[in-house]
Amino acid sequence: MISFSPDSIVFTRRYRQAVFALLLIVNAMVWVLPSNVAEQFAREQPVLLGRYSRTHVAWLIGMAILTPMILFPAFATSPAMLRRRVFAVFSAAIAATLALLAINVGLYFVTDYPYVAGDHVYHRPPNARYHSVYEDRPEPGQAYPVIRPGFGRVECTLTFDANGYRNRAVPDQCDIVTVGDSFTEGSRVTDGDEWPARLAVLTNQSVYNLGLSGYGLPEYVAAVKAYGLTLKPRIVVCMLYEGNDFRSTTTQAQRGVTWLQVLKASPLLMRLNDALLRGLGPIGSQSAAQRLPMLAWQPMALPEGPAARYYAFAPKQLLELYAEGEEFRGSGAWFASKGLLKELDRACREAGATLVVAYAPSKAHVVFPPAADRLPGNDVLAFCRLRYNKALPPADQICRAIAAGLGRRESVISQWCRQESIPFVSLTSALREACMGGRPCYYTYDQHWSPIGHEIAAKVISASLNKSTLAHVEGR
Repeated sequence: MISFSPDSIVFTRRYRQAVFALLLIVNAMVWVLPSNVAEQFAREQPVLLGRYSRTHVAWLIGMAILTPMILFPAFATSPAMLRRRVFAVFSAAIAATLALLAINVGLYFVTDYPYVAGDHVYHRPPNARYHSVYEDRPEPGQAYPVIRPGFGRVECTLTFDANGYRNRAVPDQCDIVTVGDSFTEGSRVTDGDEWPARLAVLTNQSVYNLGLSGYGLPEYVAAVKAYGLTLKPRIVVCMLYEGNDFRSTTTQAQRGVTWLQVLKASPLLMRLNDALLRGLGPIGSQSAAQRLPMLAWQPMALPEGPAARYYAFAPKQLLELYAEGEEFRGSGAWFASKGLLKELDRACREAGATLVVAYAPSKAHVVFPPAADRLPGNDVLAFCRLRYNKALPPADQICRAIAAGLGRRESVISQWCRQESIPFVSLTSALREACMGGRPCYYTYDQHWSPIGHEIAAKVISASLNKSTLAHVEGR
């Protein structure tokens, strides 16, 4: 242990003044220097107190805790006092840490988690039932220069079966199995409004829904093999969401949760996060957004005029599809995705089922092109620059260039499906036509479909199945 003589500099007034001044400067810098508010809004991350990210606020809290822990021993005037104070600080830190760990462990036992591990793939808790109310408005800490009206209030009831999927019950047999992520499970819509449920009504076929929020292609394959094909369906509809289904090269389905996910799901941290968002998020976020001219066109209106509905989205929804171009065709993510789709198609064929790929476009892909000619090029370019540092077209060309490039990924996937003789159903045109007619298929402040979007998706898929696939499988 380090020891100091009574005449050491650490016991002088000058030393105490220096420590105090240093801590004062560090605390002042942490408070005075703001986070990059524009980048936070662009990443759809909350801004607290109108100037800080959550990470920045964590530093503020950390400094508020560390400062007295440093000052208390620093102001000791003798070696004995220093030893006592250092011991007291360490004892208090250890006691507080153990207490927080105990509280966190206790909260684990009283917290309901939305996922459980499975033998083949994770899923919802069996026979769970949830009720929530969704208000289509910016989340705390997120704002725009002008807050446009959203879709409104949606009361949602979500019912899950014994397998942990969104169905009333597990059938002995079904005609159609659907699989996908939150767009198929039906985030933000109530029972009966999700497109698989609507598809059952439109086709007069029994439908079993394996969609789950957070799933990707590896989980689609695992879920269909484990829970879908055992029901002897004639059709398997796999919905691919272009927003995040093609970002990973992973081919192994996730059965449980990782230690990182356990840490992120800490009930104590989640409660602290919620408290910070509710308490500090609304303060100053609106005025901060009003100081960012590149956000002035968000949420964008479609159509123009009194029938306008509004749609907000992040720069990545524009740039991810535009910037990659033909790079997607040779990317590792698409290579892995092709392999998984082939595996799924092969499993379906061996089970006597027909795989159908339905393509769910992102919100920006649907609503941006019809409005491209009237959007402010300078603001759109500045908006894109928030998340993209490579070369972009000039302001007078940026909107048309992005609009022309948004369909490249869908084109690559549809061509591949045709080559593999896998039926492909695009939802882009139908969703765009509905939005242009004033029917909001997407929520304003959320990436997911509204009940109207699910209705459109079900109609398009039903029409496609009635024209081709159903006629084919009924003749087998």
